[in-house]
Amino acid sequence: MSYGGYGGSSSSNSYGGPSGNYGSDFNSPSSGSMSASQRTQVMSQVQQQVQMSQFTELLQKMSHACFEKCVPKPGTSLSSSEQACIGKCADRFVEAMSMVSRTYIAKLQQSQR
Repeated sequence: MSYGGYGGSSSSNSYGGPSGNYGSDFNSPSSGSMSASQRTQVMSQVQQQVQMSQFTELLQKMSHACFEKCVPKPGTSLSSSEQACIGKCADRFVEAMSMVSRTYIAKLQQSQR
């Protein structure tokens, strides 16, 4: 079941034109007019945009999963039990993602030692 256009995943990790490769543009001779500081700033902005996009996708997945679990028959409003279920579901989702992130970071740190 899909609601409000949030069904399925249509996101893509390709950030470019036909080649999908903008990373090499920052090191090409034509980028000579950009200082190292400017390149760093642009790369930082791109990383922030990617992180925001990933966060938005995660939020949409959480919303979809919790809505599917907690609202068996959508109507014009949510009952108090549906609201409570969605709140608890979102809390569990955030806790799970936090645990996964902590574990991933710990594994990365161990592998760098």
